[in-house]
Amino acid sequence: MLARTSPTRSRAARSTPDAFAARRLVAVNNPRRTWIGLGIIALVALLIVAMPSGGSFVELVNNSINAIFLTLIAFGMVRLYRSQGEWLSSLSERNRGIVYGAVAAALLTLVATERFRALWNGGIILVILIVAGCGFAIYWVWRESRRWVI
Repeated sequence: MLARTSPTRSRAARSTPDAFAARRLVAVNNPRRTWIGLGIIALVALLIVAMPSGGSFVELVNNSINAIFLTLIAFGMVRLYRSQGEWLSSLSERNRGIVYGAVAAALLTLVATERFRALWNGGIILVILIVAGCGFAIYWVWRESRRWVI
């Protein structure tokens, strides 16, 4: 029995990193595909809002999206914790407390976003400021941990 040969390049030649990068660039840099995707998302959003008794369905979709968003944040934080465990253990007690406190404050703020919105009209601005402050605290600890001490 004869082995089949392909008239095109071998599988190993097609699987080079350059070939993967070229295929990814074609997929990412396709404006027509992007506009089609955005159109589909807009059409689905219009169907959800225009459905009869859409209010309760819209709330269900919104709550589902929020749950997915918070779950993805949690998975991201777990991955970050696992990859940066050595860095976290090398921090001083003070800096580690700042990092853990900032993460906890940001998480509690994201969970309580609806209550901030109910307090007053600018509640969402307060949420953004708190989360940005937590991000700055983590950034500050990271910069301090990378600083050369003589």
